[in-house]
Amino acid sequence: MLNIKNIQKISIKQKIGNIIHQILKILYHPIKGQFITINYINLMKKNYKSIIEKILSKKENNFQEKNIYIFSIIKIYINNFISLEEKLIHKGHKIFIKELEYKISTILNIVDSPHNKTVNLYGIIDRIDEYDGNTRIIDYKIGIYKIKKINITLNKIEKIFQNPIYVNIMQLLIYMYLWFKFEHKYQKKPPIITIISPKKNIYNSIGIIPIHFLKKEKITYKNYVKFFLPFLIKKISEILNPNIPILENKNKINNF
Repeated sequence: MLNIKNIQKISIKQKIGNIIHQILKILYHPIKGQFITINYINLMKKNYKSIIEKILSKKENNFQEKNIYIFSIIKIYINNFISLEEKLIHKGHKIFIKELEYKISTILNIVDSPHNKTVNLYGIIDRIDEYDGNTRIIDYKIGIYKIKKINITLNKIEKIFQNPIYVNIMQLLIYMYLWFKFEHKYQKKPPIITIISPKKNIYNSIGIIPIHFLKKEKITYKNYVKFFLPFLIKKISEILNPNIPILENKNKINNF
């Protein structure tokens, strides 16, 4: 099984991210299969602090020692997340919760490796919803992004799958492939893929970063198979090949 999550020692930042994921799942699970309403937004605003405290109280001692700092970070993120959705609902947008922390996998044939192999490609999608009737695949990030949107051009696709600094974009593109394998036969429209993260230089704010392909909002299944899948297969083939070293790239991320 090839899990697309990084296998490494979990840092404090990652632990905070995991807690945020857990809290958002707890908050939104009661309305899974429903539209978000202002009444439910108000209920989440009332309850989220006590949920954070309850979860932090169960963590190991060395983590609890940093509770005040960690509680502040998580509280700001969750409050901003809820406020963002409140603004969207007030503007008339319709958000329907479909899946939360959705475990999904598929078999992928690696035919260009020295020995043909099949791998079980696995991921956990943070959230799948419908935004004004359009399916969205959402990835939560606690790190600050410098850009407001990401536009993938043809000459950037290989970089995404080869350069570690684009791992977050690659992660969403893999989620998209997993979604396509299950849904593209039944859904008329391809999904939107997007990142939700804190905004740079804007205090106490969080934003949506859409990922576009050739300046269009969505990547179709046909385009995915033609332009993206070959590089995904190549990447996995290299990971499976013991003769190819995995090198860390320390270059700074380029703007998309």
